[in-house]
Amino acid sequence: MTAPTLNKQALSALIERALQDFHNKCLDRLRSLTVEDVLKRKNPYLFRAKGVQSAAEMARAILDAFLASSEEELFGEVLERIATFVVEQLYDGRRSEHEGIDLEFEREGVLYLVQVKSGVHWGNSAQRKRLKQDFEAARAKCLSQRPELRVVCVEGICYGRRAARNDSSHLVRAGQAFWEFLSGDPDLYLDLIEPLGKTAQAHSANFERRRAQVILQFEKDIAENFCDACSSLDWHALLKFSRAER
Repeated sequence: MTAPTLNKQALSALIERALQDFHNKCLDRLRSLTVEDVLKRKNPYLFRAKGVQSAAEMARAILDAFLASSEEELFGEVLERIATFVVEQLYDGRRSEHEGIDLEFEREGVLYLVQVKSGVHWGNSAQRKRLKQDFEAARAKCLSQRPELRVVCVEGICYGRRAARNDSSHLVRAGQAFWEFLSGDPDLYLDLIEPLGKTAQAHSANFERRRAQVILQFEKDIAENFCDACSSLDWHALLKFSRAER
């Protein structure tokens, strides 16, 4: 029996659609942001320690910090969609209905339950404990329905370097090893990079225009609400705002 192969043209089309959604969501978040939204999520002590001194510096610093974490979260959805597409194409896999499990597929008599993570530093000890609990619960449910199954749980990390290992509860595959595990292709992780850049320039220009507008508005709002008569940042006002109940 011939092993299934991945349709790279269809994969590129999927990536383009996922990126369109990613860029749209990033722009939507920018359009709806207020300086209060961002300030209440950021640590004023940190920016004081970094030597931020003016409304302009604060506006740029808090927006860039917010966008970095926001974009990381949204791009994780892109990577998960790519991983799901791969197993759908190759093994008739699907997004999993089990709590905490992202996708599942059968290959050579084994049912794989996969949690997809963006990078290697994805969680704290409590979150990692929950991952193992989710794996145990999903495995038990699968075996209760099909006792003959061999069920293997996988922590799949889309980028970064971590040695492949087999924990007592699950397998860990990261970066190249994860994409090869899904597809059988050791070069798939390289093939993904070109489609990801295909439409980046056009979207980037739109995003930067909107980002510049937001920075100007943030600067104005900070100057009006969190600066003293000498146009210096009023750190006491910022601290009081950050601790206020909402």
